[in-house]
Amino acid sequence: MVRVSSRRSVAGEIALLSNLTQAAAERKVALAVALTSYLPCTLAAMEAGLINEYAASRVFEATACVSEGVAAEVDSLLAGRFENRNPPALRRLVNSLLMRVDPEGYERRRQEKVAARRLEIRHGDHGSSTLFAELPSDQAQALYAACDCTSTCQPCWDCGTIRAS
Repeated sequence: MVRVSSRRSVAGEIALLSNLTQAAAERKVALAVALTSYLPCTLAAMEAGLINEYAASRVFEATACVSEGVAAEVDSLLAGRFENRNPPALRRLVNSLLMRVDPEGYERRRQEKVAARRLEIRHGDHGSSTLFAELPSDQAQALYAACDCTSTCQPCWDCGTIRAS
């Protein structure tokens, strides 16, 4: 494995030569290391033109939270399944494979996400704001549905119901 300090110096050179930020170059180096060490099927799909670098990065990002061994097992299960998948579909497939390969780890990571849930409002210009929520999927979907309904429906403040406009 490439040492972190040598990765940074390589990333610095790549950043300079490619007109990238240091962080973007470091992400490219990390992706290259992963593809050439424990994601060989993803690399083969990239070389065959089945996926592009962005799609490969979705596989890498989804497996970055697990050991190289688990990531390699997921990668081997991806073999032959890259064709006709866009990056979000590929990411969903990787997540479902992670659930199957490492159910205990998946549940632990899910519980950590639940514990880290948050809701923020960021005030913007001209009387607008952005609502940011990091929630479990079912709660996020319910919140989205409620917000979507209130944006298209007229609330009745007297009785607490919402009527279609």
